[in-house]
Amino acid sequence: MRVASLPRHRASRTLSTQSNRGLMPMSLQHAGRLIATAIAAIVAGCAGPIRELHSVGGNEFTLFPADGRAPPPITCDGDVDARYACFGKELEQRGARLDAGGAFALVAPDGEPRFMLRTDTQNEASPIREDTRFPAASVTKMFLGAAAVSLSQEGALDLRAPIVRYLPELAGGGVGDATLHQLLTHTSGLGSPPLCEPDQRDLGDVLKKHGARRLLAPPGAVFNYSNLGYTFVALVFERVTGKPFEAVVHERVLVPAGIAGASFGPDRVVVRGRPPQSLASVPPRCRAMWPSGGLVLSIRELARWVHVLADAEASPLGASLLEQLTAPHVEVGARPGAAYGYGVGRVEQSGVTIFSHAGRLDDFSSFVAWAPGRRTGVAAFSNRGDPIVIAAGFRAMSTFLSLSENWRPAAMTARPLAAYVGVYVDEAGTLGRLRVSLEGERLAIDYLDGTPPLLPANFRFVFERGAEKARYVVTEVGVGERRDSSANDPRGDPATIRR
Repeated sequence: MRVASLPRHRASRTLSTQSNRGLMPMSLQHAGRLIATAIAAIVAGCAGPIRELHSVGGNEFTLFPADGRAPPPITCDGDVDARYACFGKELEQRGARLDAGGAFALVAPDGEPRFMLRTDTQNEASPIREDTRFPAASVTKMFLGAAAVSLSQEGALDLRAPIVRYLPELAGGGVGDATLHQLLTHTSGLGSPPLCEPDQRDLGDVLKKHGARRLLAPPGAVFNYSNLGYTFVALVFERVTGKPFEAVVHERVLVPAGIAGASFGPDRVVVRGRPPQSLASVPPRCRAMWPSGGLVLSIRELARWVHVLADAEASPLGASLLEQLTAPHVEVGARPGAAYGYGVGRVEQSGVTIFSHAGRLDDFSSFVAWAPGRRTGVAAFSNRGDPIVIAAGFRAMSTFLSLSENWRPAAMTARPLAAYVGVYVDEAGTLGRLRVSLEGERLAIDYLDGTPPLLPANFRFVFERGAEKARYVVTEVGVGERRDSSANDPRGDPATIRR
């Protein structure tokens, strides 16, 4: 939500270490990088009241307190078919209550997918089938990651080389100094601004507009989810191969995986989505966003993709490619061991390694997850932009693999609260100067340059190896770098801390 008309003033926000029961695992956190509508009322007037933010776990805090209510459990026992029938019944009942349309697939060790399909009332004229195509949204990213690994294995590109090697017009700093590895792992320093604006509809437009863009943080410094980064990955593909990036992904990933019918372009989708009522119209979906969210495929094709990933030994992509694709390249999230590969999230649940990624548009959502050790996975689409299908996907993994149903991290901070205290300065985004101070047993946040046009909901602190104090704070609207550690020193004057 854009609230540019809000008054410019110092608004204080308070962080505490109380538990947060409302956040989903890492994949959903990335998919739902949203600004709360209700914040506009909080900051009205010149003296914004203190707001408590809650620990998500690790070094992450959020604006939203959770109500502590867990979703209703789904209890299913027996063999895989019995659990499938039981889970399908529950899923149908919940979908009916919401009038939600979509498709779900269980990929079992026997390799035979089991499908659940549901047509909502607005799609009754064209019922949803196994071959009905949906937008993959951000699940697209792992297909770009697989193509990048394939090219690197053939020596066509170096994932660890700055991309200025392939795009020489980026000389002079900025994203040109970032590597493909950093772009694929969201550590390039780029943010995620809107991609389909009037002056940027195609990849070349993005290169012109953002090629010299000042980075939010030095390459490799912080994990900051970036759709824009994958557009630059596609630009490198086209430069080194001389082909459209869609053709590169098709030849190197889709065809070998046995899903040659999948392609790019949301205009191929005939299912009617359900955008939120507050949205007057669905934003345009141009080619500039296709590398990060433009793949279109059916539930049968997505289930085939999960099977290819869940059984590395038999995968037509090769075990070495999958190993590099899913390696824990970057630690992320509030859960210990949570990591990100090349478009793939990784977490441990009940001692089982689970890979996953979610995708969300305003009117559609998608989800995949798999456990290679069990050769089991799930795939799902919904014609709603809310996280229902994502929550159902994680719940399905718990049901079919007998895992704990609690996917939320323990709400405990990783360090003493004093480690987060300081003034953080964002010179490239809209966060401005952010002061984090310790007030009793809580952290208080002040926007020293006034309330940002967009208010961040989440705050994640990043520490350099061996450091006792946080170096960066990462938010949805910018990345602040520590410039002062004396936020609690009454002699300190914030006006002397320059941007």
